[in-house]
Amino acid sequence: MMTSQKKTTVSRPSLFPSANSTSSDTASFQNLDWLENKSFTSETAQKVVVFQEELRKLQKESDNDSDDSDDDNEVKINSARLVAAGPGTSKVAVDLTQTIPDICSRPEQKPSRYRQDDKSHDSEENSYKKKKKRKRHTSSDNETDSERKKKKNKHKHKKKHKKERHQPKEKRVTEIPGIFESKKIFLDDIADIAPKHAFKLDRAPDTNSWTYGSLYSGHVANYRSACNQCVGSARDQHLFMKDRDKKKKEKVLNERYYSKENRRVIKQPPEEIINVLKEEKIKKVDIPMYIPVKQSNDGEAGSENKDIRQKILDESTSLYVMGKAKETDKLDADETIPDPVRLKVADYNKQLRETPTDVKLWLEFVRFQDKLVLEDGSNDSELAGKKTSARGVLEKKLSILDKALELNPANIELLLAKIELSSEISDTVKINKELEQLLFVHVANTRLWKYYLIFNQSRISVFTVTKMTKLYHKCFKTLFGVLEGKLQTHSVPENLETEVLDIFLRYCYFLKHTGYREKAMATFQAGLEYNLFAPPSLAGVSRETKMAAFEEFWDSSCPRIGTVGAVGWKNWKEQSGNVDSAEENSTDPLEDLEEAIIEKKLSKPATWLEIEALREKHHWLPWQPGQGQTEDNCEDVERLVMFDDVSPVLFNIAENLHFELVVSFLKFLCLPTQVSLTAEQSGIFCENVIDVTRFCQGSVNEDVIFSPNNESIRSFAVELLKLAIPCFAEKRRTDLTLCLIETQLGNYETEHLSKSDKKEMKKIMKNVLKEENNRNDLFVWSAYIDLERLIGKPGEGESVIEMALTMYSGGSVEPANEHTVGLISLYCQYCEMLLQMDKEKPCKLLPRTLPVSSEIKKKVLSVINCLMEARKFNSKDLTDISGAGVLKTLSTLSRLCSTSREIVCSKGACELSKEQFLKLIWCHGLFVYCKSGLSSSLDIYSSVITSLANCSENLSNIQRRLYEDQLKLIVFHMSTSSSPLHILRERLDIALQRFPDDPVFLLLFVDVERKSRISGRFNLFFDRWCRTVEAPTPAVIAVLFQLDFIQDMKNSDNYSACHSGLVHRARAWLEHSLSLSNLQHCPVLWRLFFLVEKLADSGGSGGRLKGVFYRAVQQCPWNKSIYMDGVRLFGVEQLQEMVDLMTEKELRVQIPVEELDILMSS
Repeated sequence: MMTSQKKTTVSRPSLFPSANSTSSDTASFQNLDWLENKSFTSETAQKVVVFQEELRKLQKESDNDSDDSDDDNEVKINSARLVAAGPGTSKVAVDLTQTIPDICSRPEQKPSRYRQDDKSHDSEENSYKKKKKRKRHTSSDNETDSERKKKKNKHKHKKKHKKERHQPKEKRVTEIPGIFESKKIFLDDIADIAPKHAFKLDRAPDTNSWTYGSLYSGHVANYRSACNQCVGSARDQHLFMKDRDKKKKEKVLNERYYSKENRRVIKQPPEEIINVLKEEKIKKVDIPMYIPVKQSNDGEAGSENKDIRQKILDESTSLYVMGKAKETDKLDADETIPDPVRLKVADYNKQLRETPTDVKLWLEFVRFQDKLVLEDGSNDSELAGKKTSARGVLEKKLSILDKALELNPANIELLLAKIELSSEISDTVKINKELEQLLFVHVANTRLWKYYLIFNQSRISVFTVTKMTKLYHKCFKTLFGVLEGKLQTHSVPENLETEVLDIFLRYCYFLKHTGYREKAMATFQAGLEYNLFAPPSLAGVSRETKMAAFEEFWDSSCPRIGTVGAVGWKNWKEQSGNVDSAEENSTDPLEDLEEAIIEKKLSKPATWLEIEALREKHHWLPWQPGQGQTEDNCEDVERLVMFDDVSPVLFNIAENLHFELVVSFLKFLCLPTQVSLTAEQSGIFCENVIDVTRFCQGSVNEDVIFSPNNESIRSFAVELLKLAIPCFAEKRRTDLTLCLIETQLGNYETEHLSKSDKKEMKKIMKNVLKEENNRNDLFVWSAYIDLERLIGKPGEGESVIEMALTMYSGGSVEPANEHTVGLISLYCQYCEMLLQMDKEKPCKLLPRTLPVSSEIKKKVLSVINCLMEARKFNSKDLTDISGAGVLKTLSTLSRLCSTSREIVCSKGACELSKEQFLKLIWCHGLFVYCKSGLSSSLDIYSSVITSLANCSENLSNIQRRLYEDQLKLIVFHMSTSSSPLHILRERLDIALQRFPDDPVFLLLFVDVERKSRISGRFNLFFDRWCRTVEAPTPAVIAVLFQLDFIQDMKNSDNYSACHSGLVHRARAWLEHSLSLSNLQHCPVLWRLFFLVEKLADSGGSGGRLKGVFYRAVQQCPWNKSIYMDGVRLFGVEQLQEMVDLMTEKELRVQIPVEELDILMSS
């Protein structure tokens, strides 16, 4: 390739460049075409040839190189050409020093971009050596060989060093990476390298090649075109390729539609949306199906000079190019729909400006900030296109609350909300000081006390059992002072006793979760004895006097409530000395059971878990000294509960709360009851989710949700109920009696009943009916009829109910008392037996059965007609009723339902009135169903539910029961006849919209959706409600169903739970629920999280599982079951650590590791 010639200045004029000229001056001339230039004369050319020949002779003498002959031939050929050319026409004075290349200094090279001067350097070096050798030989000709040999041997070592010192260093050529190592990678980084040398010898091992099996993509050479013109285009067509950006383009990932960025784009409306409702302002324009192209006439004058843009651009684009624009009609303000998020924010700002004292509105606006982040699709300049951090959202919420507190100073709800948010970023000590200052001002605020307790209980850095016990005692002491009127500076809030009872329950569950089950049971026993069985002589005395009398009872060895032989506090002096302690002092079989576990020779963690669970199962009641024993005989001091341990939490509970105390104790024992706990309580008390997990068969094992459901606890509950039932009257007494029946029958498995079991169950029911208070109790009779159906004898049950209706029917149903409500319930139960309707709640779809015959429907109509006309029941006189009788019955039902609804909506309605209202609506629905069909019956329920929504009283429990009965009727109808599924789904969606945490509705929803192969509705529902519902029920049911589904899918081929979206969705549901303030300390959710991670990481390293476990320990440091799960999941590596951590936090450890080592070694 020819380059521009460089001009050089020399000291004297010469015809040709010297032999020592640099290669850069001569490299630009690669050929000898200049010799044929006509401007040279023959005389000048002859001089050039002669000069070159003389130089060649000198070069032959200095360097015998084989390439010289080739150069001579080329010179002769060139000289012949010049001689033959003859004299030129013009003689031009040419500075040959600038034009003639130095071809004599080195052999001719081929024109190439990549050139090397290695051979020229070698020739110069060889000539230098030969000259030195020639001089040395000429100077020593007169010397003899012997002298020369001696001289050589004498200076041999000097010549060696001299040779090394004066030897010219070999110049390292780094431009050839194939021979010499170089750190250069790309070809463009090395100047003047031949293509045959474009490689590199890398002797260092590359571990990445072993790992990935290929080179890094950046080290692979790519072709870069230096010309952007299209190859092959004609000269008159200027076609260019697309200009390449010099800057490196960012790699664009093909994101899925559900990514955050795409969701933000989808949800983001345009800046201005034309209101299509105003059709009169929109002009109809005919849009062609194609874009027309105007063809220009080539023969038209001046077409060649016309701009190409005028041919291909339309009118509006042409105007835009010229800097002009068409005038368009401006849109009116009412023709655009602004961003809905902006409208929502503006609406909040407007309402808060108008009503700055609305605290609920301020808190709602704070919660709205989470929705803004979730949507992340607003047009607001503050949020659009930006990723808002959690810290930024938190600071924004705090600023809103600061503004709210400026307008509403000292508002406890706002202050508590601010403290809850500040606890995420502030120090624990600082938050505790703020809470203590608030509690000093607001002594009787139970909500503040609850947050103060759970805050210290959930901080692993400051938590210990002793510290938390003192805080609970401090809380009780302060609230008792308010209740008793000692703190006259503060007024007694409404429902303070109910709130104190709730804190009392929290304290008992806290002791149970920390492993101190004996103290928890003793606290409940003391509360029941202190309130239900107090001696009448102590009524109206001060708390100190009553506590002194109770201390005497507690320190005695008299059996307490629940144990065998207990008679109560008021009768203990009469029975003292006649009954031994409930604690069996005979030989304890615990030692034999422990020896059997050790003989299994299991691993150390498995042995520790089994012995720990065994001792917890046996040591759940407080130790009491027997006859001739003292407190010193107690081997385990933790089992001994003194009076000082229970006295700080004892207080006088109102009589209307005695029933709730008993039912709460049954809930504490994980026994079925008729009373449900609130969502707030369910979030803390993990055992209360047992009612949900009963319906999920095979989903939760006993290790996940611990329930001491054994015979000893059931016998304890039976003794408790037998002693507590006489303390109540009417409906409360009946409810406890039904609990007693269910507890006694719970010892038998209903799926596999033998003949002896059936006889025993019937004997239990008959013994209950023989009691004087239960002979005329129709609810107990109804329970006996259900038992007959349960053991597989519906015929006997039908005869029993007909006998009962014959005995007790004939009265009016107007007054709401126990007898009338029981009679209506009995009639409803008889109609269900005729229709063969399942008594259980509608938790799942029923299998298809035979349709209901018209004769049975007529019989049901006759039974309900008998109830409304208040005539005596006769099973043989159930004939068809006339049309007038149907209308009369419907009129009576409508009147009774309307009257009962008014009573229920009034303030202070009793439980019997509510129960009567529900039974009348059920009778009305069954009557219309048998007469007109399902649609008419559902209309009745819809009208009743709508009317109850307008009541001022809180009737959520009644509405829940109405939805349940409605769904029960639909499920039954679908099992007996063909019915579209959308009817059930519509009603179920309405019920779940109102009660998203109801286990019955959720289980039915899961059962309906699991039969569908499309899980869209299922996922959308739980994605929504797991974020908002402050109860663990939705997340528990969703995750349990997901785990069942994953377990079924794992049995199939080519499936991996780790790569399944089911696992990720279950994680998301748990994360959403645990992010709520009321559920982040729920132990059952964390333990379900362990199951999900264990199933997903089966056979893996368990890194994610460990992360979840440590998070659970931080959020629930008081729960002993979580520590035991850690030992169960991680084995030996976590056993000593978990036991040490439990000991540090003062949790109850039944068997230390040192004792286990002794037992295993022995």
